[in-house]
Amino acid sequence: MNVKVYGIQRSGNNWLMWMLAANYRVKVLGNTFGWTHGPINPDAGADVSLIISKHPLAWLPSMYRFAKNRGDSFAGFVKRSKCIEDWNARYAGYLKDAEKVDGVFLRYEDLLENDPEMVLDDKIVLERKPGAFRTARGHAMGKHMQPTEKRFDASEYLQKKYLNRYTQRILDHAVNRFDWGVAESLGYDREGVTE
Repeated sequence: MNVKVYGIQRSGNNWLMWMLAANYRVKVLGNTFGWTHGPINPDAGADVSLIISKHPLAWLPSMYRFAKNRGDSFAGFVKRSKCIEDWNARYAGYLKDAEKVDGVFLRYEDLLENDPEMVLDDKIVLERKPGAFRTARGHAMGKHMQPTEKRFDASEYLQKKYLNRYTQRILDHAVNRFDWGVAESLGYDREGVTE
């Protein structure tokens, strides 16, 4: 069975693809027939298409760490980067085009907070490989879907520590730029954000 994963950068794509390959009898298409971070390709030949997302206010600091070599502060990054508009456009596109591929949406936070095996088995039907379910918890995922020696702290997301990275002014700026209609369609709200 062919599985295609979609989601903007820093949304947990590599971890999800690794878990799928490690635990199920599937072929993960990766960037075959379209970029994992790009728009949905109905001609990708996928039997199952999964779209992974991360809360926009959690995703932004993660994206900043990824792009940090540009020498901008987090505040400057939030003010000047076009990535918020990219997030808005990409997930609006995923919501619009998911029906073309019977796309299934997964939230990164649900995979972290709950038993990933239960979350995946609840959303999709795939044949399991024998043995205990593997999650690579506690390890960051490197390029090419491999766990690294770098440690990963899930409490950053589960306890919403990412909000500590924002000043109130920068948080307000980010909140005003994200499309909360799209975010709410993915199951996210402005929790922790003062109006």
